[in-house]
Amino acid sequence: MKKVKVRIPLYPGVKPVPQFVSVNNYTCVIKPGEEVEVPDFVAEVLKHKEEMLVAGAAYAEAVGQK
Repeated sequence: MKKVKVRIPLYPGVKPVPQFVSVNNYTCVIKPGEEVEVPDFVAEVLKHKEEMLVAGAAYAEAVGQK
């Protein structure tokens, strides 16, 4: 299992909440602000999560402007 380093960013003014990830019975909890090594498939899930947050924000902005 290939491991990669990831870090959940801390945002000013936002209470840090640990990120729970579960993929095919592999589970982990990642604390924001800490760099940790996780399997590459966990890093991929986190990457897709960020992409979807950006896409959702863009959609919400576009719909709100109409």
